[in-house]
Amino acid sequence: PVHELPQKKDLEKNQGMPVAEALDPSPALDFLSHLGVSRHEVHSRVASALRSAIEDEIQRMPIAPLTTTPDGVAKTLSTPGEAGHGALLNLLKSAWQFRDVPELRPVLVTVLKRLGDHTPVPMLRRLGTKQNKTTGLKNAELVSQLGPHLQRLVWEADWDAKLELVTKSDGGQALSEEELTLRGSTILADLLRESVDKYLADAELAQAADLAFVGTVSERRFATKLRRIGAKVSEGAGHTREKVSTLASIGVTKAQSSTGNEKEEKSNPST
Repeated sequence: PVHELPQKKDLEKNQGMPVAEALDPSPALDFLSHLGVSRHEVHSRVASALRSAIEDEIQRMPIAPLTTTPDGVAKTLSTPGEAGHGALLNLLKSAWQFRDVPELRPVLVTVLKRLGDHTPVPMLRRLGTKQNKTTGLKNAELVSQLGPHLQRLVWEADWDAKLELVTKSDGGQALSEEELTLRGSTILADLLRESVDKYLADAELAQAADLAFVGTVSERRFATKLRRIGAKVSEGAGHTREKVSTLASIGVTKAQSSTGNEKEEKSNPST
């Protein structure tokens, strides 16, 4: 507003530093509306540009493992990599609350991918949280965008959490060992159970598997005799070929030696 300009000038004179003016986008928006560009389209383009800039900045940010004291307290951030790691963790906390907003979720995905192996275990376990034992993940759509490497980290974190509960020995409520099998509720079991069930229900695969194993003792003995007979036959054929080749080589050697002797006698007729 015009009446605020004198106050701004007075502040600049008294403090000796420029004062930032508030940006009023109304003239630009009015001009764009006359050109047929809606407010929604303008806001969408600005948000997309800002999001792309943030993602590029995250990708360029250096990262290094944080050093901690023996008590587990993080030390002072002294290197650019440690400073970048700390900034990414702070951004991760801020972006997590917008995980259900499709327009802002790419920022969270970019932060998680940039952290990679440095992603905190509590965050991995939170990503692997299930709605209940019989349904899928709470954040299944988010996990599906993380890529194979981070997905494996989520599966491992979920497995380690179940393993800690199974092997719990402090008197608390522990899980049964069945949780670590295909009948359990781990993410890995949920991924494999459907494929295993399809494999077991396939009649052709079951028939092919039965051909490799025999049912009775007599059948096993008969199969063993056949294998032994086949081994002996192949071994006998090998010895026969070896003898023939040996005799042939001896015959060739004798023929060559006799021919050589004849040549020597012809060259020395006096003897």
